[in-house]
Amino acid sequence: MKKVLLASTALVAFAGAAAAEVSISGNAEMGIVGGSAEGTIFDEDAGEFRDFDVTAPAQFFNDVDVDFDMSGETDGGLAFGASVDLDEAPNLGNELDDMGITVFISSDFGTLTMGDTDGALDFVTQDMGIGNPGSINDAETEHLGYLGAWLDGSGDGQIVRYDYTFDAFTFALSVEQHPGDGETFPLVNGGDSGAIGEDDNDITWAVGFAYQGEFGGGSWGASIGYQYSDDATLNFGGGADEGDEVTIAFATGEETAATGVGGFIDLDNGFSAAITYTYFDFEDADDADHIGIGAGYTFDAWSVHANYGVWSNDDATVDGWGISAGYDLGGGASLLFGYGDSSIDIDDSDAEFDGSNYSFGLSFAF
Repeated sequence: MKKVLLASTALVAFAGAAAAEVSISGNAEMGIVGGSAEGTIFDEDAGEFRDFDVTAPAQFFNDVDVDFDMSGETDGGLAFGASVDLDEAPNLGNELDDMGITVFISSDFGTLTMGDTDGALDFVTQDMGIGNPGSINDAETEHLGYLGAWLDGSGDGQIVRYDYTFDAFTFALSVEQHPGDGETFPLVNGGDSGAIGEDDNDITWAVGFAYQGEFGGGSWGASIGYQYSDDATLNFGGGADEGDEVTIAFATGEETAATGVGGFIDLDNGFSAAITYTYFDFEDADDADHIGIGAGYTFDAWSVHANYGVWSNDDATVDGWGISAGYDLGGGASLLFGYGDSSIDIDDSDAEFDGSNYSFGLSFAF
C-alpha cells in the first residue's frame, strides 16, 4: 500500500535523538453486495422443523479506512513503533481492551508486540487466504469453512506476542486475557475499568514455530503451533436437532485446545498455494478437525484466488468455499470481485443450511 509521509524528513525531537517517522495511509471501497440463504431449522417455539429462504438484494456498499504508522529508534538501537486503525476509532479510549492499535519494541533479541495483533499460531501459519487479491466485503473469506484466526479473539482482543527469527526459523509465543464478569474497580485517573470477577485469570495462549526456505523457482514454508483457551470462542457454524444442541466445531465458554500444522509454496511465476490442518480438542463436546486449502495466481494485471475449508466431527460437516478476482487499474485503484458459499450438513437430522454472498466494486489505496 502506498504510504504518504507526513514529514519529508525524519522528525527529530532534540539533538542526538534517533529519528522518528509518522506516516499515514488509507483505502476506500465502493460497489454492490448481496447474498442469499436457504435451509431447514428447528423452531423451538413451534416444536417443529421449518424451511426458510431469504435473499439479500443487491445494495450499495462503501467503506473508508485510514491507518497511522509511527516508528522510531533509540540511541542504543532499540526500535519501537505503533499503528492506529481509524476504523476502530470508537474503541481508542479503552486502554484495557482491543482498541484498534498496535505497539511494539524490537531488538536483536526479538520483537514484543501488544494490541490488535495475531496470536502465535496465527502469526506463524500461512492460512488458506494465500494469494488473495481481496474483495470489498471479504465475501471470499466470510464463508463458514474459512479458518484464519484460530482461537484469537476468545478474550478481550488485546494480544501480547513475542516473536524471534533466526536464519530461516521463527518462534512465537502469545497471551490474550479474558474479561471478567464481576464488579468494576476505579482507575487512578477516574472512570471504571473492565469488569473483574472469578474468571479474570482466564487466558488464551499460543506457541508456534515456522521454517521458510528457498529453491530455484521460489520459496516454501512449514509451521506447527498450539493454542489453548480457558474460555474459547469460535465464530462459525452450528445447528440444532429437535431442540437438542448439536455442536459442529463450535465452542463458547469451554476449554479448547487447537493443534495446527501448515505448509505453503510461493513460486516466482505468480502461483502460490497453502494447506492447513487443525485438530480441536473440546472439553465438553466431540472433538473436531479442520482442513483448509487455498491458491492464488497473479499474471499481468490480474490476480485470482480460490479457497476451500471443511470442519467435521462425528455428527456433522460444515464447509465452504470462496473465490475472488482482481484487476489492477494502476495508481492504487483495483477492480475486485468476491464470492463465498457455505453449507451445514447434520447427520440423522432434517436441519440443513446453504448460503452465499458476493460483492463487486472498486478499491482505492492511498
